[in-house]
This record gives sequence, structure tokens and C-alpha cells, in this order.
Amino acid sequence: FTFLPFSFLYFTNLFVKEEFRRKNIGTYLIDAFKEVVKINGVNKIEVNTCFNSNTAISFYKKNGFKDLSRQLILDI
Repeated sequence: FTFLPFSFLYFTNLFVKEEFRRKNIGTYLIDAFKEVVKINGVNKIEVNTCFNSNTAISFYKKNGFKDLSRQLILDI
């Protein structure tokens, strides 16, 4: 077996108020965020968003994020 060390940062939400959207603010924040985590030795960023939030998913994919998994839940 080969184990490769890595560290990752996980965040659950990036929100830009609707009045400021479509001005590349979110992309700027992601780019700045990537630089900060690189400097600190982090090599993966994971974000959690709702699977039916097409706007958010499209935004993250536009900024280089890829599908990792799908989580399902059952309320009892």
C-alpha cells in the first residue's frame, strides 16, 4: 500500500448577496481562498452544497471543483 499525505479544507457555504452577483466577486473570493490555503500547505478544498442547487453547482464547477460524492438522507 502507498499512502499519500494530504490536507484539505472543508467549507459549507460561500454566499454573495444577490445584488452583488454576476460581478465575479465569488470567483475572486475562491481564487484568493485558493492562494491562502496553498501557502498554508493545504492541497484540497471540499465544499458542501445542496444537490439541487444548480446555480451553486454551476458556480463551483466553473471555478474548477469536481463532483466527489452524493450524500443521501432519510428523515424519520
